[in-house]
This record gives sequence, structure tokens and C-alpha cells, in this order.
Amino acid sequence: MRCVRERSVIEAAQRVEVTGERHARYDEILSAPALDLVASVHRLGQGRRAAVLAARHQRALAAAAGAPPPRVVVDPAAWQVEEIPAGLARRKVELAVPADPSSLNSALKTGAATVVADLEELTAPDWTRAIDAQIALLDHVAHSAMGFDGGPSARTRPHVMMRPRGLHLTEPSITVDGEPVAAAFADVTLNMVHTLALRREADRVVSLSLPRIDAAAEAALWDDVLAHIESRLGAPEGTVKVSVPIGSINAAAEADGIIAALRGRIVALTCGRWDYAASVANNAAGAHDAAAVLPDRRFIQLGRGFLRGMSRRVVEAAHRRGVLALAPMTAAVPDALDTDAVSETLERLRADCERAATDGHDGRVVAHPWLVAHVGQVFDVTIPDDNQVSAMPAPLLTGEPEPGLADPYEGERTVEGLSRNIRIALGHAEARLRGFGAVNVGGVVHGASSAELAVLHMSSWLRERTRLATGEVVDTALFEACLADELARLRGEFSEGAWADRRFVDAAAAVRRGAIGTAEAA
Repeated sequence: MRCVRERSVIEAAQRVEVTGERHARYDEILSAPALDLVASVHRLGQGRRAAVLAARHQRALAAAAGAPPPRVVVDPAAWQVEEIPAGLARRKVELAVPADPSSLNSALKTGAATVVADLEELTAPDWTRAIDAQIALLDHVAHSAMGFDGGPSARTRPHVMMRPRGLHLTEPSITVDGEPVAAAFADVTLNMVHTLALRREADRVVSLSLPRIDAAAEAALWDDVLAHIESRLGAPEGTVKVSVPIGSINAAAEADGIIAALRGRIVALTCGRWDYAASVANNAAGAHDAAAVLPDRRFIQLGRGFLRGMSRRVVEAAHRRGVLALAPMTAAVPDALDTDAVSETLERLRADCERAATDGHDGRVVAHPWLVAHVGQVFDVTIPDDNQVSAMPAPLLTGEPEPGLADPYEGERTVEGLSRNIRIALGHAEARLRGFGAVNVGGVVHGASSAELAVLHMSSWLRERTRLATGEVVDTALFEACLADELARLRGEFSEGAWADRRFVDAAAAVRRGAIGTAEAA
């Protein structure tokens, strides 16, 4: 159907304008009451949003100037959140998928306990995909509330929640008083306007996975925004339950404060992975310490270093307050025809999941339907009950030090490691240019945070002129040679017509700007 670009003004006195393209059913999502609440949330939260984002920036500047990692802060008082609702107490496998109808419908049939329609990490953050996601989520909630969503039985049907776009992004297609609204506020408000009442009428839990939070002050902002939405929609405060991803070193340090700020609604903390690694890399960059530069990505494993330090810290903070802790995402999807790769992936997956369960995690996030059954099997064996929220991280081996939030990784730095980062960044940038939010590169699903880490990884090697295991120094010439080799390899995989339809040349320019520009700025 041909799309129509038009401008809507909802109650001129309120100065709410929508300038984005209109497709089928967009008017249903962008109704006058919905936009009225979007405007109300914008006016309530925009000033504080600007303040918490400015504080984020100041923390980044301090890290760039060599400030040490933040210290863990814990309230000594003994308290716990209210009991986790039954529909969210069992989350041994949580499947994160792009927020589109096809991905969502496929996810419902996997057996995952929960499904996250992810607008922040796995979906291109543009107007049409954001509104199409709202339609898909509304249809799912409406159909499941009536009991004919085509998925598993009501007893085993997964709980579906949305993860909005990042707090730092704006939605230029909706303005209030001439100012673009926060994309995250728009995503959450539109979703709640259309689904909160339906879920409550069907006696279903209402929940969200919040976008990445960097500090307790951001959590407090979200709590006030959600309380305002609940009040306007006639729901009791605390109706909307939230899960919070811990994707930065500062968030890990302030995990207890984040839980406290969301005390009336939080049910889980989710460990980040590549976003957390990027945060540590940013902090290390400020020290200009060549020894702290990350090794090849293949050495940045979950069972050691800062990822294990963060993982154990999240379990400790979450379980102390009666909140679930979910282990970092796994996204490896081997070629089904390569039996050796499948066996190797499953063995590594089993070991990672067993270690996560031993450390106290209640489940794990996965990024592909193929992983659901395999992860679920391990956690069902290791955790007989719905969760192990009463358990703290298992003691370490005698003499083994407790891993810290910024503990470095040992390992080589190689040309192949540089090329792999180029491959990930290039693949993701090209996918984004064509409107996709995630891409499979080398049998692993890579989203926004993985691509961000790839660029930071390369820029840190360029900045420090890292010497590789084979003696080469990482400089602009070596980077350009590896980038050219990767483009040539990709060119050989496509026909003339298929290559013309792809955007790898433009993507290469974006990757070059990100890697070299960031290195020079440092």
C-alpha cells in the first residue's frame, strides 16, 4: 500500500505534531488520547531526562580523563521487593527478538519463558519500525487476551514484553511544543496506552524491559514516568513491572540503588555482555594504559575477567533484594550442517549455563530460537524450582580472588582479531543501512552493542598503536588494508546485481569514521 506523508496536529493548544509517514493502522496507534499522553509524559520527564543524560556524559568525560572505575555502593538496610508475580517468576530462558511481527510470531512457538520484543538492541531505531512494532505488540496482546493467539497453551504461553529504544534517542517524527520527544518515552507510552488495560482485563502481568540504565537517577526517572502513565490510565501504582539491563560498569556499581529506585515494580536485573565490555573499554581508554587494551574478542569469555565480576555482582545485588538475575545473552548460532561446530557450540553453551547457574543466575537471555531448548534444558536440571532467588553466588575456589567489575582479560591481539571486529562492525552497519537491527556474522547474532564494541575495540588498538602477536603495529594503514580485504571478500560472495543492492561501501565509510575518528579524538 502506498504510504502517505501527512502532518497531524492534536489539539493545537498542546502543540503536538506528528510528521512521520502514515501506513495502514498508524492512526490506530497514533490516536488523540495516545498522543495526549505522549505529550504529558514529555513535559513531565524531558527536563530530568536531559539532566541524567548530561550526568552520563560527565561520567564518560571523567573516565576519558583517567578517573578510576566507580565503587560499589550498597544500602546496608535489609529490605526486599514485593513477591515477584507468578507470570514473571520463572525465566530460565528469555528470548530477545527484533520487534517485528514475523520474529514475534516465531518466538511464541519456541517454548521460551519470556520473549522480549527488543527495539533498543535488535531493531533498527527508525519511525516505521517503531510504529510497526506497536501494531505487532497490540495484536499479540489482543489475541492472547482472547485466548486464540495460535501459540502454546495458556499455561506455557510465553510472557511478552517490549524493550524500548535507548533513553538517549529522540523520535523526530513526534514533537511536543516544537521539541522532539524521547524515543523511549514514546515507545513505552504508546505501548501502555494500547495494551495495559487489555492485559489487566485478562489478568495478565503488565511488564517492560527498560532500555539500558546507567545510574540510580535514571531508574528514579523511569519510576516516576511509569507512575504517571499508570495514574493517567487508571491503574494502581506499581502495575507495570520492569526488568533492568545492567550494561555499564557504573550501572553494576549502582545496582542496589537502581533496585531501590524501582522498588515497587522491579522484578529482574539482566546482565549485559558486549555493552558492558564497551563500557569497561571506555573506562580503560581514559587511563591510556596499553596493558588494559582488550585482547581479541575470542578471549573475552563469560567465565572470567570483568564479565564474571559483573555477573556475580548482579546476582548478589538482585538476590539480596528478592529480584531475579538473568545471565548475559548468548547469540551463537552454528551452521546446522557443520556437526563439529554444533557440538562445540553446545558444549560451550552447557558449560556457560552451568557456571551461570552455579553463580546464582535464575536464567539466561538468548538471541535466537535455536538456543531456547538447549539453554532451557541446562537450567531445568540445575534449578529444579522456578528460580533460585534465595541463593547468593557460590563461593569461589580456595585462593581464587573475587573478580572485579573491571578486571582485565589475558590473551593475544592478532590481525584476525582486528579483521573480526571489522567484519562485525561492517556487517551490522550495512544491515542498519537497509533497515535491520541485527545481523548474523560468522554464526553469531550481533546487535547494536556488539557492533559498538567492535568499533571501540578497533579504535583502542589504533589509539595505543597496539603491537600484535605477529609483530605488526595497528595503525591506519593496517586498518585500511584489513578493511579493503574484508570488502573484497564480501564482494566475491555476491553477484553483480546483489552487490548493487547492498550498502557495504557506505557501511565501510561509517566504520572508518567510527574507528579512526574515535581513536583520533582520544
